[in-house]
Amino acid sequence: MKKKMQLLFGFIIVIYATATGQRMENNDPIVKNASMPSIAKDATGNLTLVFTRANQLQYTVSSDNGITFSLPVTIDTLKDIFGVAGRGPQIVNTLNGLCVFAPDKAGNIYCYLKDIKGNWQKNGKVNDVAAVAKEGFVSVASYKNSIYAVWLDLRGNNKNKIVGSLSVDGGKHWLKNEGYFWQRYIETV
Repeated sequence: MKKKMQLLFGFIIVIYATATGQRMENNDPIVKNASMPSIAKDATGNLTLVFTRANQLQYTVSSDNGITFSLPVTIDTLKDIFGVAGRGPQIVNTLNGLCVFAPDKAGNIYCYLKDIKGNWQKNGKVNDVAAVAKEGFVSVASYKNSIYAVWLDLRGNNKNKIVGSLSVDGGKHWLKNEGYFWQRYIETV
């Protein structure tokens, strides 16, 4: 696990790959100016990596435990997608396939699903009130087909609080957002 984490951090700035998936010998970068990678294993054991580059949400995969990665695929282009300072996309694996979360500076968290056939679909917003996740911090966890997402949320009094939502069908539908630590707790921290 430690070796895999070191490998991940080696890919934070530049992801190395070749069109054929062979190991690069000359260290020429194939992706420049990429940021905020998030990694997960898919159902077949491949390492999947999602990251931002400019306003693009991109995805790449490694079938050899991170030695090489495929050419990046653009999942979507989002105006003002977060990709700095711990704010950026997240990826998790479910029984239905991969699920990617992308926060934008307008305060929304978008959900994308990759089905078993390999097609990406934008599945709307996770936050049920628009423009409330302006910090761009989102954390996700999955188990089987359940996904839980939490984020800093400004709803109500325009002050941060921790809010989350649950999907029990692999990200296709999201339950009503729930607040956990409301403002009185945040003020004491």
